Amino acid sequence: MRAGLLSDERVIATLNEHFVCTWTIIDDIERRVGKRYPKLAETLLGKHQYPFDFMFFSPQGEFITRLTSFVDLPGANPAVGHPHRSNEPQKNHTDVFLEALAKHFGPL
Repeated sequence: MRAGLLSDERVIATLNEHFVCTWTIIDDIERRVGKRYPKLAETLLGKHQYPFDFMFFSPQGEFITRLTSFVDLPGANPAVGHPHRSNEPQKNHTDVFLEALAKHFGPL
C-alpha cells in the first residue's frame, strides 16, 4: 500500500488535508490499546479484516466505514498474499479510495 496507493499525490493530499491519519498493528491493539481505550480497541478488533484495512471514524470517534485490501483493493501486489486475486482487470486503487471517501464524506 505504501508503494502504491499511499504514495499517490492525490491520496496524500486528501488525507493530509481532511483526516488525522495513524496506523497500528492489530497485535498492539490487543495488548495495549484495549486496556487504555477499550471502546476504540473493541471497534478496531471487531471491524478488522486481515491483512489490511483503512478505517474511518468521525471526529467523535464513531466508526463510519472501512476499505479492506481483500474486498475493495483486490489487485494489490501478489507479494502481500491476496487469496482472492483474479486475472480480471482491477479498478485503479486511487480511484476506489477517492470514490469511497466521496461516498461517505461528500466532495473533499
